[in-house]
Amino acid sequence: MRRARPLRTNAVSRLAASITDVVGAEVVLERPGEPVHGDYATNVALRLAGAQRRAPRELAAELAEKVAELPEVERA
Repeated sequence: MRRARPLRTNAVSRLAASITDVVGAEVVLERPGEPVHGDYATNVALRLAGAQRRAPRELAAELAEKVAELPEVERA
């Protein structure tokens, strides 16, 4: 018998897909090593910064604003 995958994994996958749509690049969500850094993290701003010729922190702040508008995101 095949075990069902936890809903949490599916929810995280759906969230990553939603963020990918907003950002325009593949997003992989990971658990940060330090809990103070939030529930999930991604390095998408670092990956995109060079191609966009922008500072990673500046790009990350812009992306966080866009992601915060998603209904499934409490804060970014």
